[in-house]
Amino acid sequence: MNKQLKIAFIWDFSVEPLQLYGWADGLNAALKVLAQKYGHTVKVIPSDNPNEIYEQIENFMPDIILAWGSIDRPSFAGLKQFNKPVESSTTAIRFPAGCHLADRFH
Repeated sequence: MNKQLKIAFIWDFSVEPLQLYGWADGLNAALKVLAQKYGHTVKVIPSDNPNEIYEQIENFMPDIILAWGSIDRPSFAGLKQFNKPVESSTTAIRFPAGCHLADRFH
């Protein structure tokens, strides 16, 4: 049995609650697959305030951090302090060939 991971998904932008509630693209679907099919806990952290993001990461204590978009977003430089694998969501979540993100960290 594979380990169930805690995955922090950093949405490093100012996001309105209605925007988050209505989020229904392919990336959202991929995160739901990680949670529903594989049993991982996914926490979406939407904020453009790096300190708020870091505080939520400290409280959640994830096994891996996924960052929305490019790794040059303002808060991403400080993610290394958590000593966790950090991946850009645009390159990390790949479902072809039956492999998913969590397989890379077991």
